[in-house]
Amino acid sequence: MSVVSIRFNDDEEEILKNYVKSKGLNLSQYIKNIIFEKIEEEYDLKSVQEYLKAKSEGTLNLIPFEEAIKEWDIE
Repeated sequence: MSVVSIRFNDDEEEILKNYVKSKGLNLSQYIKNIIFEKIEEEYDLKSVQEYLKAKSEGTLNLIPFEEAIKEWDIE
């Protein structure tokens, strides 16, 4: 497991410590959650942009739910 160091000024550190304490959180876990939420948001945005591009170009291929279930062998 790697360790990453983040430098905060005294005011920033105090704000973070007070916030995570008031929420009953661990500072390290809170920061990791924020990072991964941001990554997820960017991934979702990219997916939406790709969908809209395919839709506007007329290359979007949608299949009915029932067909997808059969194709993926999910029952």
